[in-house]
Amino acid sequence: MRTLGPAGAVLSTLIAVTVFGVVGGLYALYFATQVAGSSPGNMTSFLAAHGDAFALAGILGALAGSLALVVVALLTGVRFADQWPMRIDGPRLARWLLAGGAAFVVLIPLTALLGDARGAKVYVEAYRSATAPWLMGVAIALAGPVFEELAVRGLLLPAFARTRLGVRGAVVLTALVWALAHAGRHPAAIATLFAFGLLLGAARASTNSMTTPIAMHVAWNGALVALLATT
Repeated sequence: MRTLGPAGAVLSTLIAVTVFGVVGGLYALYFATQVAGSSPGNMTSFLAAHGDAFALAGILGALAGSLALVVVALLTGVRFADQWPMRIDGPRLARWLLAGGAAFVVLIPLTALLGDARGAKVYVEAYRSATAPWLMGVAIALAGPVFEELAVRGLLLPAFARTRLGVRGAVVLTALVWALAHAGRHPAAIATLFAFGLLLGAARASTNSMTTPIAMHVAWNGALVALLATT
């Protein structure tokens, strides 16, 4: 079984994140200039006011980024099944999903209590402005989680687990990197993401499968979309 080492995993992730940003950014720019006929000074605020474009930019970026991850890895001779095992163990998957649900019930209210009451404001505004809210659901609860898990728990975690950090150190490191990648959020939200990242990493390491962290992340973000729908 061959998987990418730390250098290859980091490089592949950086390439994929760049592709994500470029593709999503180009679509956002196209929408702003060719569809909406404007030249926004603040693209984030503009997209928040155009939820469908916000969602499509995220979906297209995530699809392109995920494809880039897989293509770069496969070009190095890595087999998809080795790098991203997708085994399903029903009982263990159910237990991890319950653990993720319990964490959500505890951490999300605590995050709001500590100061992040509105969460990511831009997502709230984008959801409200969307004419097709289901697109926001696909972007937040499916496309984003799959891309992030393929990169963080699929590439980075197993790569750093083979170093002196070991599995536990790799779980902590990738949770920290993933949380800090959401810079700009309230510190309470960053802390919540770090805690959830630890849970996702533990699930990946325990089951040796990508199915579990992907399912947990999709369920978590799906619950967040449900909350957006009620705000």
